[in-house]
Amino acid sequence: MDIATGLAGFLAEGGVRHVFGLPGTETIELMEATRRAGIDFVLTHHESTAAFAAAITGHLTGRAGVCMVAGGPGIANATTGILAAHLDRMPLCVVIGDHVAAPGLPVHQRLPFEHVAPGIVRARLSAAPDTFGDELPRAFAMANGPLPGPVLVSVSTDAAGLAMRPPATPPPHTDELRADPEARLRDVAARLSTARRVLIVLGIGVTHRAVGDRLVRLAEALGAPVTDTPQSKGWFPNDHDLYVGTIATRRNADVVGLGNRADVVLALGVDSAELLGPWPLTPPVLSVSPANAAEPAIPAEIAVDAPFPDALDALLAGVAGRAGGWPRDEVEACSGAVREGLAPPASERPGAGLWPQEVVGILREELPPDAVATTDVGSHKLLMVQQWVARTPNSFLCSTGLSPMGTGLGFAIGARLALPSRPIAAVIGDGGLLMYAGELATLRRLPGPLVVVVMRDAALSSIRVKQARRGYPATGTLIDADLRLADAARSLGLQAARAEDDRTLRDAVRQACGSDRPMVIEALVDPRGYEWSQ
Repeated sequence: MDIATGLAGFLAEGGVRHVFGLPGTETIELMEATRRAGIDFVLTHHESTAAFAAAITGHLTGRAGVCMVAGGPGIANATTGILAAHLDRMPLCVVIGDHVAAPGLPVHQRLPFEHVAPGIVRARLSAAPDTFGDELPRAFAMANGPLPGPVLVSVSTDAAGLAMRPPATPPPHTDELRADPEARLRDVAARLSTARRVLIVLGIGVTHRAVGDRLVRLAEALGAPVTDTPQSKGWFPNDHDLYVGTIATRRNADVVGLGNRADVVLALGVDSAELLGPWPLTPPVLSVSPANAAEPAIPAEIAVDAPFPDALDALLAGVAGRAGGWPRDEVEACSGAVREGLAPPASERPGAGLWPQEVVGILREELPPDAVATTDVGSHKLLMVQQWVARTPNSFLCSTGLSPMGTGLGFAIGARLALPSRPIAAVIGDGGLLMYAGELATLRRLPGPLVVVVMRDAALSSIRVKQARRGYPATGTLIDADLRLADAARSLGLQAARAEDDRTLRDAVRQACGSDRPMVIEALVDPRGYEWSQ
């Protein structure tokens, strides 16, 4: 069995059903091997989109998602996606169809393998016949480890056809306890049992383990309000009485104010990659996470690296029978203030079109409760993070660590294929769409429905708002107002609609939800609405 066939077989046996990417001369044999193994190659129109889609597939399935790119310009274009997987803590394998490495060859399109994302990737593997079979499982184990992230697998054109020695050792297990945390978990439980007011902060670390209803039971046992980070939204139901909103975002003063009245903060899976600024809370912190519990940016009094859900079971046992909790009126006042703070005053009216808050509200009302929402980066993301009601795990997907534009569409593409039975919706800005407009053609080829709402405000509003607050003119942040993005989507064979008021938007969302294929809705919004969410 040659290396290309061995790689494809390993992926298929590991449950990989889709490989995302763009072809190059160096990937032809690898692509053919994956086809023969029954793996679909999903053509995207930018390598970063391929990496975004693969990373979110890994996040949703718990197994590293795979993208395939050519060496040189292909891997250079994919670098944004690699860096996003690193800071968003998502398991990703990037397979590189690479050039032959030998002295005296021209340097045309060559990018030395060791120069790709130095210090970022969890593992870096160059295929060789005698070692590839053993090293490949280890690389995937590192991608899927307690701190998930990207790995690179380079297969040069001369190596792809070489015979591969079968693996000699089984892959390592990655979910074992690494430092005997039981005693420190007992210490955490003891502190929680004596604290009168506990605030629970959820982070990205909780999303990589099957926590079930343990988070709800722990919060209820402690009578503790719960706040989350954008990437952990939905792992604690956002419609629960103890949920108070998202802390790692703008306009979070109400949540921070409540948290600073706590006796102790229990940080579960919190990672500083998600924080938009310094740690905002002053009470003592008890940090429990699969990895990174003791990172310097989160000032933990006790830090425990332990896998979920085992750690949650230990904490639940340790606080059993605890009485009391936070006064419910304070919790309700905080969550109410968060909701009210997002809405423009009733005296205000949109100059034209819709408030972006209306768009988010209508979309949430019209989508089924189990819908999965992805959001791109920009002003609309800050609004979605604060306003969207996520009720179940993996129902709200965004990038926070790196926060590159383009993830909204890439994540939606991956989610559509990884979760074929779930309704999927993407909220993106006109700026993000224009950066990756070629992916509209990728959407056309996807099976099943997908609602894409484009917040059309003719501006890069996240930056434009900051310019205005500093008294600067809108330099480099305005987009042509006469662009008709719905027409562009139709020209590529997609269903599309243009919505200028709540009635036309609601009708368009209902049409998209009732369709059997993707639909783009261009929602005309008044960017002044973002002034209340950032």
